[in-house]
Amino acid sequence: MAELFRTYPELEERIDRLCQGVRWCVTGVSALITDDECYYFEINKPKHWRQRADGTTVAGLGAIGGSLEAEESLLDCLHREVAEEICSQVEVTSADVAHLLYEQQLADSVPLEPRSYPRPVLCTISENLYRRDYLPDCGILAIITFWARLLRPPALGDLFGLVAVPRSALRAIFLPDEISLETLRQIPGARLETRAPLPDNMQLAPIWTGRSLQLLVQAGQL
Repeated sequence: MAELFRTYPELEERIDRLCQGVRWCVTGVSALITDDECYYFEINKPKHWRQRADGTTVAGLGAIGGSLEAEESLLDCLHREVAEEICSQVEVTSADVAHLLYEQQLADSVPLEPRSYPRPVLCTISENLYRRDYLPDCGILAIITFWARLLRPPALGDLFGLVAVPRSALRAIFLPDEISLETLRQIPGARLETRAPLPDNMQLAPIWTGRSLQLLVQAGQL
């Protein structure tokens, strides 16, 4: 984390400006993972699913990644999470622009010149609502997201579900606020692997950095 902001101090300055004096900290890292054909996303665990009054089950669709451990760097965390979640390795690549998503709104876009450290594509920033006991001094939390390229085929690690989205279908998946499982299965080239069968009436809704990606797609920035 420190290396990222030492290399790109302008990124830290923009986040400071958004937070308006409230202390913030980075708590996690994720990756928008691709190969020549697909993007890869996780389906979150059933304990986090929502049930609507009409019986519809809503699951989250998110990027691969997780929380930083003590003294862990961003890139070390990312490589660990990739190994744990999809049993693979990635090459972290650079974005030309870092997009800052603040409280689920595209708040700023920061062009970054190539330097010695990978340039993130997303900074997802929001009020600390769920980790106050663990991080009482940080009023705002951030997740840093990089582009990453698969170095070998993924497998289902400790995720509940893994979705492969054809590159040509990214907008079809992320332009609507949510997508039905039936629609996903009808997209040519889409693949889905889960630990247990999914309800036929399931809807998939992007969450966390998946939601930030969706906002970029909806804004025509990707």
